[in-house]
Amino acid sequence: MTTDTADAGVGLTPLLGDWLSTDGPTSSGFARLTVGGHGGSVRVRAFVGGDPAPRDWGDAPAVLHTTLGVARSALTAAFDLGFLRTVVSAHHKGGILVVTTSNVFSETDERTRADYWTREFFHRSHGRFGPSGLNGAGTGRADDRPKATRPVTALDAAPLVGSWINFDRATTGIVHAEVAEQQGRLTVRLREADGSDWGALPVIPLAADTAGGRAIGFRAEPELGPEHGSRQVYLCSYLNRGLLTIDVHAATPGDPSANVMYRAHFHRPDEQSAA
Repeated sequence: MTTDTADAGVGLTPLLGDWLSTDGPTSSGFARLTVGGHGGSVRVRAFVGGDPAPRDWGDAPAVLHTTLGVARSALTAAFDLGFLRTVVSAHHKGGILVVTTSNVFSETDERTRADYWTREFFHRSHGRFGPSGLNGAGTGRADDRPKATRPVTALDAAPLVGSWINFDRATTGIVHAEVAEQQGRLTVRLREADGSDWGALPVIPLAADTAGGRAIGFRAEPELGPEHGSRQVYLCSYLNRGLLTIDVHAATPGDPSANVMYRAHFHRPDEQSAA
């Protein structure tokens, strides 16, 4: 994922400021996100829920995106803790911050925890929950969820596998997704409205929590070549009541004004749904 954050207009982004979890300071996810701009770039500082106090993950560079016609109203940021890499995707909507995370553990974690996806909601702090209340240390989130007593088995990708069609027939973005599993590897093939085919992209399946079980989504971070606009893309998908939602963050290195985020909703073909 690109870290090209330079943009003279960062002060105009509605994302700047302190954001508090609607679940409160003991949230099982992030308790607070602080989005700040400096020197033409934006960084996100993350505090995760903890007891007795939230824990500080430090800050990470953010990539700004235009979404729903509003410039710099979405971002992505990656936090690398060594044993865990968490990519945060956030967008501003109706005065709140909607955040999804994809959390992938390193191979050195002995695979005792499944990679997982979350969705969280935040509101502006309005001066509450100041720095004096954020004196925790370390990773937090109970060291990002308890480990299992034995390695988790591979996630069941069956809920994701198959063809998916975009509900929006007028979209200029992705119109079709084909998720396939072969020899324990999961891929997605995406086709855009102009007919361009991204090829089979390796993806990481994500569970609802670290216990594993059924996959509810996937993450991918492909770098597309000149034939696809030389874009660096972050894809995060999740299932919601039988639909597949894919959040697409596309960044063009050297041209932050061209960065775009959009959310697409997909359904099964009629014949596949009836099977």
